[in-house]
Amino acid sequence: MLVLTQEFRERYHLNTFRKEQLLRVRKYINEVLLDQLPILADIQRYMDELAMTQVPDIAGDSSSVFLFQQVATTREALVKRKDWEDVADWQVSHVFTMTDRTDDDLRRIANLYADELSEDVLDPPPDLT
Repeated sequence: MLVLTQEFRERYHLNTFRKEQLLRVRKYINEVLLDQLPILADIQRYMDELAMTQVPDIAGDSSSVFLFQQVATTREALVKRKDWEDVADWQVSHVFTMTDRTDDDLRRIANLYADELSEDVLDPPPDLT
């Protein structure tokens, strides 16, 4: 709904590249989606209007208002606070354990793939004729 506001239209100067990027979404708005989310009808109308609108070329737009850059601050904060040796020790003692050794279902699955017939499927014998 951001693209429908007047402030967006005033601040976001459209060029051919931006128009094409916005119109990429247009193919996903179909009748089934509109039945489920009727609020998208306004966006579909905007896309139809945008498709008919003439916009300047990319080279003509040299005054960009915003520059967006993705910064993974949450990930960086989580990574910096970890003692990775403690994490590895915990995983060795809790995750990579052999506690499933007595699980009959896992044993049957392992035996299924360890069968001699599976080797024939993966690596068939050469034709002797």
